Amino acid sequence: MKKQFATSLVAGAMALAGMSFGTAAEAATLQAWWSFNNTTNVGTNLFMFNETENAFGDGVYDSANGRLYPVHNTAADGELITPGAGGGFLSPAFIDVSNLVGTNGGAENDNWGSYAGTGLNRPSGTFAGGSLSIVGSANNGRSITLVFGDLYTDLDLSVAARGTGTGFSSRAFEYLDADDNWVAYSTPLSTGTLGSSFLAFGISPAAGVEAQAIRITFDGATSTNGNNRLDNLQFNGTLVPEPASLALLGLGSLVLIGRRKG
Repeated sequence: MKKQFATSLVAGAMALAGMSFGTAAEAATLQAWWSFNNTTNVGTNLFMFNETENAFGDGVYDSANGRLYPVHNTAADGELITPGAGGGFLSPAFIDVSNLVGTNGGAENDNWGSYAGTGLNRPSGTFAGGSLSIVGSANNGRSITLVFGDLYTDLDLSVAARGTGTGFSSRAFEYLDADDNWVAYSTPLSTGTLGSSFLAFGISPAAGVEAQAIRITFDGATSTNGNNRLDNLQFNGTLVPEPASLALLGLGSLVLIGRRKG
């Protein structure tokens, strides 16, 4: 209700001032992306995500909180985006992997970590590196959550994915709305056994949706080493302004109108 009131106030003020409404939000842009390339070989094909930054700004794993942080801006790669350890990034997004069974690399049964990835769906460059790999039937019913850190609309999310024949055949998608409700939605990646080659998938909810997070729940694996791999996950969107900011913008416009009349 407060948001609706504030939006109406801004719309009215802009109409009086002879301005067009609809440009108060930031332009839709790449908010974050995960290359999953900051990994270490720990003796098996399932690599471990590192907790310290590499030279390419490929993000870090925060084991204390179970979070994978995305690529951020460095002199080495010139890319975006978000927190790791340094702060001062565009969006506070991260992937919560704390619900998964496993220990981050190593054993290739009922675990998670990083198998070989792809250059597909990168916003720039072609380096393949690693992937976020969820392994084994112990992870049936388990989930990862892409947490935006703010409320966004104009969502455009995509990812490259592949799998094995005994890997997960179901990936249930939900978004967290502005009222903290999880709402189910379907994507081209929702059902079906993934092939052995990476393909790019759009995984956005319906147009106009405002969301704080996306949750993906995996199911249908029939062996302890069947897997799904996700790589080059992109999060594009438009930040939804806070109601207080909208109200201040509206009041400022009204003040400006009053001064012009005076």
